[in-house]
Amino acid sequence: MHRPNPRRVDSRAPRNIVLVVVEGETERNYFNSMKERDSNIRIVLVKPGPADPVRLVEACVDHMKDRDVDTDGGDLAICAFDVDENPPERIARALQLAEVHGIIIALSNPCFELWLTLHYEEVHRSVDRREAAAMIKRRYPKYTKTCDLKPMLAHRAAAMRRSRAIMNLAGATDVTDLVGINPSSSMHLALEAIDKLKERNRGKRGSCR
Repeated sequence: MHRPNPRRVDSRAPRNIVLVVVEGETERNYFNSMKERDSNIRIVLVKPGPADPVRLVEACVDHMKDRDVDTDGGDLAICAFDVDENPPERIARALQLAEVHGIIIALSNPCFELWLTLHYEEVHRSVDRREAAAMIKRRYPKYTKTCDLKPMLAHRAAAMRRSRAIMNLAGATDVTDLVGINPSSSMHLALEAIDKLKERNRGKRGSCR
């Protein structure tokens, strides 16, 4: 029996894979909330992987091969993890490996809860994981590791603006610099890449009419 190619692209609706590999349920829930019906991209999430950043990126590389992710053809591969208590040398190795394979790193320092807090307020002082969790709980009382994060997306643009401002103010030029900057996040870089891909595919769809 002939089975249709899942990667076949309808000329009227260009569609790319956005592969997302994360270390925790919160990150998974956030990206899952970004899925849209009739979108011109397909967000593919895998179960949370090993906490070690190098092993997480290696898992992402394996999933890219298994799912035929073609970054040269417009597909995206995103790997999200925290700085937190990860050894700097392991993070550095993970970033090097990601660069080789064209993987976008969504790094949060100290943790993903910092990125969520940026949806509601600016954060100027260094915080630890416990403080970051308390901050988002105060702003979003229903927050748990497995709660619905879709309502936060209404504030996504503000979070991206604040995250970008932190990076610019610190003089950071890439994700590597953020390892030593608390608070910080490179989540905005991943979301900008997704938005850019959506815009590109909308243009392609329009040109086929």
